[in-house]
Amino acid sequence: MDIRVLRYFIKIAQEQNMSKAARMLHVSQPALSRQINELETRLGTKLFIRGKRQLQLTPDGYYLFERAQEILALVNKTTYNLQKQDVVSGTLDIGAGESMALNCVMETIKDIMHKYPEVHINFRSGDAETIQADLSSGILEFGIIMGHRQLDNYNTLQLPAEDRWGIIMKRDEPLASHESISPSPR
Repeated sequence: MDIRVLRYFIKIAQEQNMSKAARMLHVSQPALSRQINELETRLGTKLFIRGKRQLQLTPDGYYLFERAQEILALVNKTTYNLQKQDVVSGTLDIGAGESMALNCVMETIKDIMHKYPEVHINFRSGDAETIQADLSSGILEFGIIMGHRQLDNYNTLQLPAEDRWGIIMKRDEPLASHESISPSPR
């Protein structure tokens, strides 16, 4: 798969219109159509449902769109990291589940962004399994996960906060009279 064609595909998917995407990419519409047809032939699947004035992604098209964005992010990040830079700059991609433990991380990120304004930080929300997979594939530089997982392949540190969970219910609910509750084993 050609990176240039993936860029074309992403732009078409975002614009949902071949002519508009061609203008934005500075290529002719017939050349762009030919590139996408060749991509569909090479992959053996249709990527778009072609309407009169609008294109819609097929399920395979949605899948490729998600993967193509990840591929291009890795290409861009790799290119950037290989180029010499005099200033501290770049993008940190961090995956995390929603948690109070993020407060200390957010303070550190605020300090980094203040000290190095050329550093950009992207957060991805996700569960532990997704974050760990994205770390392994190089999509993320850092991951913040909750719970106990096998992390032998990673450098880790324990955050100084723990989540505390609670339940909100009406006063007349039977469980509301208890001081505390816990899940029962199945």
